[in-house]
Amino acid sequence: FLSTGDALAPGNNGLKDQVEALRWIQKHISKFGGDPNSVTLAGCSAGSWSLSTHMVSPMSRGLFHRGIGMSGSATFQNPLPHHQKDLAVKQAEILGCPSNTTQEILTCLRTKSAEELGNSLRKFA
Repeated sequence: FLSTGDALAPGNNGLKDQVEALRWIQKHISKFGGDPNSVTLAGCSAGSWSLSTHMVSPMSRGLFHRGIGMSGSATFQNPLPHHQKDLAVKQAEILGCPSNTTQEILTCLRTKSAEELGNSLRKFA
C-alpha cells in the first residue's frame, strides 16, 4: 500500500495487486474445477478491510460474487495511517535509498527485488 501522499505514489497498490489476482482467478478457475460465476472472497482483520473496499470498487466489479468479512471494514476504521509518506521514507532508508524526494524514493525502490522489499518490512517493528 506504498503511498507518498502525492500523485507519484498515491497508494492502493496492495488493492490493485489483489484485483490482478482476482482477474487471474477469473481466467483460470475453471481449470481447477471452480466456477468463475461463483467466486467468494473471505477476509479477517485487514483482509476484511480489503474485502469491504473491493465490494465498492469499480475495478473489482464482476470479479467476485460474495464476500465474508470478519473483524474489519473500511467504513468502520480509519483506512490508512496519516503518516504514509513517513513509512515510505523509512523503507527507502532501510534499503539504502535516497529519501529527499518522492521521485528519488520510487526510482530506487523500483530497483529492489521482491525479496529485498519483503525483508525490509521486518525492520519496521
